[in-house]
Amino acid sequence: MCDIFGLTKITYCLVIILRNCYCDQQYKRDVDLIFSNMKDIRRFTFGLSNYSAIVGGLEEVRALDYDYASDLLFYILVDDQDNYFIMKTSINKPGVSTVVVKGNKNINSFEGISVDWVTKKIYFTDITTNRVETCQYDGELRRVLVSEMSDQPMGIALLPQEGFMFVAFSGENLRIVRFRMDGSHRKLLLEVSYPIKMPCSIAVDTATNLVYWGDTLYNQIESMTISGKNRSFIKLDSDKKPYYIAAFGGKVFWTNQFSKIFAWTFNQTVYEISSFSGSSISPHGIAVYSPDKQPKVNTSCINNGGCSHLCLLSKDISVCQCPTGVTLKTDKKSCSEIKKFLLVGRKTDVRMISLDVEEFVDIVLPIKEMRHASSIDYDILEQKVYWTDSYTKSINRVFLNGTGHEQVVKTDIVKPAHLAIDWIARNLYWSDTSLNRIEVSRLDGYSRKIIVSENLIKPHGIAIDPVGGHIYWSVRGNYTRIECADLDGGNRIDIVWENLLFVNGIVFYKNILYWTDDGVTEIGMYDTIKKQRFKLSAEVQQLFAISALDNYLYLTDFLRKVTRFNIATKELRTLISGDSMADVMSIKAVDTQLLTGYNPCHYQYTKCSHLCFFNVMKNASVCACPAEMELSLDTVTCIVPNGFLLYSGSIDGLKKLSINTNRASKLSLPNSKSARLLEIYSNESRIFWSEETDPYYTINSAYLNGSGFKTVVSGGLKNVNGLAIDWMAQNIYWINGRIEVARLNGLFRKVLIYGEDILELTLIVINPVVSRMYWFQRSLNGSDQYSLWQANLDGSSRHLLIKGIHPTSCSIDYKTNNIYWVHQKLQDSSIEFYDFKSFKRVLVHSGLPPTYALLVFQDSLIFGSHGDSTSIKKLSVMGKGQVIDLIKDTPFIHDIKVVHNGLQLGSNLCSRNNGGCEHLCFALSVTSRVCSCATHYNLVEDGRCFQPEHFLIFSYEFSFARVIFQDSVPEAVLPIYSQVKSSAIAFDEVRNFLYWLDSSTTSVSRVHQNGSGYESIMLSYSESSILPDPYDFALDQFSNSIYWTDKNNNAIKFINLFTRKNGTIFHENLYFPRKIAVFPEHGSLFWTNEDLESQKCSIMSTKISGVHSTTLLKVRKSIIVDIAIDFISHRLFWLDTDSIHSISLSGKDFIDNIVQNIHTPVALAVFGQYLFYADSSRSFIYKVSKENITTQTVFHGKYEHLSSLVVVNLTRGKVF
Repeated sequence: MCDIFGLTKITYCLVIILRNCYCDQQYKRDVDLIFSNMKDIRRFTFGLSNYSAIVGGLEEVRALDYDYASDLLFYILVDDQDNYFIMKTSINKPGVSTVVVKGNKNINSFEGISVDWVTKKIYFTDITTNRVETCQYDGELRRVLVSEMSDQPMGIALLPQEGFMFVAFSGENLRIVRFRMDGSHRKLLLEVSYPIKMPCSIAVDTATNLVYWGDTLYNQIESMTISGKNRSFIKLDSDKKPYYIAAFGGKVFWTNQFSKIFAWTFNQTVYEISSFSGSSISPHGIAVYSPDKQPKVNTSCINNGGCSHLCLLSKDISVCQCPTGVTLKTDKKSCSEIKKFLLVGRKTDVRMISLDVEEFVDIVLPIKEMRHASSIDYDILEQKVYWTDSYTKSINRVFLNGTGHEQVVKTDIVKPAHLAIDWIARNLYWSDTSLNRIEVSRLDGYSRKIIVSENLIKPHGIAIDPVGGHIYWSVRGNYTRIECADLDGGNRIDIVWENLLFVNGIVFYKNILYWTDDGVTEIGMYDTIKKQRFKLSAEVQQLFAISALDNYLYLTDFLRKVTRFNIATKELRTLISGDSMADVMSIKAVDTQLLTGYNPCHYQYTKCSHLCFFNVMKNASVCACPAEMELSLDTVTCIVPNGFLLYSGSIDGLKKLSINTNRASKLSLPNSKSARLLEIYSNESRIFWSEETDPYYTINSAYLNGSGFKTVVSGGLKNVNGLAIDWMAQNIYWINGRIEVARLNGLFRKVLIYGEDILELTLIVINPVVSRMYWFQRSLNGSDQYSLWQANLDGSSRHLLIKGIHPTSCSIDYKTNNIYWVHQKLQDSSIEFYDFKSFKRVLVHSGLPPTYALLVFQDSLIFGSHGDSTSIKKLSVMGKGQVIDLIKDTPFIHDIKVVHNGLQLGSNLCSRNNGGCEHLCFALSVTSRVCSCATHYNLVEDGRCFQPEHFLIFSYEFSFARVIFQDSVPEAVLPIYSQVKSSAIAFDEVRNFLYWLDSSTTSVSRVHQNGSGYESIMLSYSESSILPDPYDFALDQFSNSIYWTDKNNNAIKFINLFTRKNGTIFHENLYFPRKIAVFPEHGSLFWTNEDLESQKCSIMSTKISGVHSTTLLKVRKSIIVDIAIDFISHRLFWLDTDSIHSISLSGKDFIDNIVQNIHTPVALAVFGQYLFYADSSRSFIYKVSKENITTQTVFHGKYEHLSSLVVVNLTRGKVF
């Protein structure tokens, strides 16, 4: 009796009775089994009747194979993130496993693996890419052997003795195909007309040259010769379904889903080798481990067959091959470098497709740092890939092999869209759709400069023509267009703007600009020489990215394809498609031999120290500097200046003027074209400016390099007549009919100086050195003359300094602390100052043309003169000497400021930690300070501030303001701006949110009083095909729900803000819900029913659940303007077209005409013993006592376009 498998005693198995034992005398040595156990890999030794662990601590192991002579085990590993790896480790000296091939999540799914022990290579299948690949044991020299099969390659087995590779394909049919091991000579051995969806394993018995495969559908193992003949099968019971199989010496081994390993011999007897049921062992991949299974083979691949890269077996010969995408030279031994290729940028990876070969295969570049790439470009000279990453908010670069990663731009970048490289000047351009600007830097990210920002909303694609000296970009903002400018952003024009939908990608190629437009199957063309527009019909749906090379356009679309379009013949060819082309964001065609083109900015010849731009009109290079630097007199070297002037003009926005060279240049700041007044905060190199917008002004801020833009103050600014900062306390002051202050970030806005006795305030300056502020205000005697006033920085201790001035501008001489101003009388201007030593007014210089900007800097007076021509002039601070022109022929000068490190010096008690104050700190002297709070907030002794418990919020035009129920206290404009006039507002007293209805977008917006936490809530629910039209809404702050009336569907609907569940509460024929209010404590809604056709109107009540709808009262008027609930007296008040009425919530005790003869009422609110209503035509909010209706008084005003009121009682919210 022979010893099958060396087995005399088996543990963990059933008792086996052997019949007709067969032994192959050629293979008498014992064999072992190696199998994967999901979490580890084990070796089963028959002679010892047990198993031992080779490697453990794994997540999920699939197929495996080995090289006996090299003592190496290769296996497929899947981690907990569904990433696939091919790993290797030692079998007899277990240690740390190393990665051979790393797959990408959702891109690679390795399924089968087989080892060529002769030439030391691994072969593996990928069921996601539908490829068969090979590589060396270290993962290098990876080559795709099979890629154009439509079905999934599952199992793979090699027979190096014959040079054959066998692959089982699963799809509509099961197919077993034989290839030579170089991927050539495909021969179909078997095709079965039913799909195989489960793992389809395949094995070759190197002793018998039989091919075995498992059929999980019919529970059988089949075999045939390596030529596909003599097919036979082994029928199995249902509990022996074969998943992974192995074979050697006439024996077949396999694993099944019941954690068992089986064997079969020539006498067709099935034996259970081992059972692991109920244990933690779950066998999957399996291999017969024996030196006899891998005999020595003599091949011509000795010494790598003379091949420079890969030597692959192929029947009786060996074949030299190259890594994927690389061509073999004519000597058939060595490989060329890749010359032409495509880079396809997906969100999380970049793929390379060689254009040197006709077999288009994509290879994932080993870039680890990519998170959400939106655009790519390639630098041929340094062989680096560049990409914008919207997730990390950066621009990155890396070599093709994945090494040398750098974030070249990583600050002040929010949503980078596209980038482009000027390969001649070595400059990098990119667009930012959030910051709305186009920037440039050197390729290393240094020397950064904004070149386009004005009137730019959502810039997208970028294309560069360095030879022609132009940059092109697409805009998706206010209207879709394509623009062109010089490489420095100058001479900007629109070139294409008609019939564009959503331009995705643009590319410049041979004087033609090409672009793709979403939803259009045609490719747009613009001849930059003839200035003509054309189109190409590509018949590609949903075009996205585009690139060009060798008279071809390369295109991507949303259908997961990369196509090539022949510009001349219009032929279209799909290069690659499938899931690997999902989420493609950009594409770049590269010819590594193509470094053509020249201009004077060529990196080998330019003399510019920082940035060089080719100016095609001058046919010369123009040097430029980043924002914090300026050109020296040699026009090529950038220096850090001691200081420079900033001035605002009526046309060109902000400009800077060099103190050293008198050379002017544009300062690229967003939203600054209509800049008026300026201020500088030197400590942060930040500029503040007032911007004239429609219908209000804003106060904006940005760093001098154009980054960090933000709106500091908005809302309620009808005009800004003065602007100043306290650089020690970091507060900003402005005049808008009154003097207000806030922190430099716009928080804690406070009204300082106001009142009926204050007329036409203008021009404010702050002197933190002496803790004083100065301003001009119109005299009360009815004349047009102004007076100069002084006060502490908190507005206290106001003091008149001098009268009889007609000021147009003012400035401080910080050396003497004197106040200088321009005195304008008719067409003559003079410069004067107030001398604090003599307390007198002193004339410096007279006879000047109209002057509207003044700056005291060092020993000079600098001012904007508007005579026959507009210019900036300089004069001695004492008025001596000549008036010197610094720059001529400028637009109207609004304001001038200086940027200089030596000006804003000193400190006081407010300089550190805001003086210990929560909101505002005002220095009274060097040694004393006072804390203060935003308007309406109350100050306690420790410097903290508390908001009022009761107040009223109202909306007017596009702003919101808060007032408290005290006389002679000004309103506080909230830092909230709405794009449309709100028709209804509400306040959440529990969560401190202000809500307003935006009927233009069928949404309700909400935000905190300080402007934070903004959110838009769509009211789009509709049970019919009729689109909803929100008319009014009410907020139940306790259940956090919104109830709203739908004018188009005549219904009351709701949305819960916790769950976002929505639905209809009330909808009945002949009812027309309009105005609505909620009483959460009583679970009731109150609403108006208005039938315009019958001119009838009624007051209704409905339970929040939608039941028990009742009519409280039918009223005479056809329109009810607003309703309000008095939660204390339990009465409902309503406002019709000219009067106010009330009724109890039960429908009793109707009181008619509480207030009459209202002119144009728009809103109503109730608090305590008072009613408040807004009259839009009179622009006032009125207050009426419920106890004495004759005492009707103006509560607050004037506010144009009043629209809504809401009373806030935070005590009510605290009860909840």
